[in-house]
Amino acid sequence: MPVLLQTSAYSLNELPKNVQTRVLEKYRALPVHEDWFQSTYEWADQAAQLLGIAINRKRISKHFVDTTPAIYFTGFASQGDGACFEGHFSSPGDSAQIARNIARFSPSDVDLLNIAKRIQHLLILTDDRLTASLTHCGGSHTYPMMIDVGAELTFETDDTITAISAPNSIETELRDVLHHFMNWIYRQLEQEFEHLTSDNQVFKAINCGGFLFTEFGEPAA
Repeated sequence: MPVLLQTSAYSLNELPKNVQTRVLEKYRALPVHEDWFQSTYEWADQAAQLLGIAINRKRISKHFVDTTPAIYFTGFASQGDGACFEGHFSSPGDSAQIARNIARFSPSDVDLLNIAKRIQHLLILTDDRLTASLTHCGGSHTYPMMIDVGAELTFETDDTITAISAPNSIETELRDVLHHFMNWIYRQLEQEFEHLTSDNQVFKAINCGGFLFTEFGEPAA
């Protein structure tokens, strides 16, 4: 014969601090929705365009390409962590304005400004002729920082475009600054993830979801 049991239910705010801590850890991933990184991808894509980097778009199927930039990353706790993308690099136009444009785009980001200055220097040094294709070395994105940079200097004469390999020193510096930018993207993703999984955000998500708990922090229903 069924027995009716009654128990008291509490919101997270009503639980003792030590119980709240256990609940927060248990629900840490609650605010992390499936596409939590989308806004960071879009922010990085805007920065990339100002730097002269055209990131490839994600291919959904053989005949359909999404508008989402093809940025890939691994988690924040294992060897090989990082972010990468494939695409193309060339001058965005007036190379002398790259650093100024980035400063307007993100005034307080010193690291991104340093990346812009390095790219600006390379383009001025090569008279805006520096271009490069960016491809991932492996068949997967397990180690995302492994990319190939095919750097060339392009020359236009009448209707002909001639490309020659860039000097090793130029290609090496370009590869390094592109890795620097990929690290920057990874840090933006990491900061967003840390924000979403912070105690404050988890607390808000639990309360907004109307979760109720026993006095021991177990789900009340």
